[in-house]
Amino acid sequence: MFRKYILAVAALVAIVMPAAHAASDTLVWKVRSQYPYQVYLEFYSQDNNHSWPGGGNAYILEDSRFHTYRLNCRSGERICYGAWVTTDDSIYWGVGRYGDNRCSNCCYVCGAGSTESITLTR
Repeated sequence: MFRKYILAVAALVAIVMPAAHAASDTLVWKVRSQYPYQVYLEFYSQDNNHSWPGGGNAYILEDSRFHTYRLNCRSGERICYGAWVTTDDSIYWGVGRYGDNRCSNCCYVCGAGSTESITLTR
């Protein structure tokens, strides 16, 4: 009887565990700004309620060098970048602030390795 109980629990765990834990992976972004003023940058998951760096924060681009961002994400997760300036709400790149704009070529899939190098200009 106890052995049947253990086998039933083991079978249930084998069924539930793969669905509960998605494989962890990394997506590497290289971004630079050639806009003359400070630019804010954030990455937004299109598959769940998550952003990088998260917590209402953003990365700040203050120079024209490439900056590398390694995002820990779930394999297959679609991630888009959004960038903006605070002096003019109409100036944004990618999906913009809050990730609520449409874009073309600003999203990549986690696990694909690295994105293309991105240069923000205006």
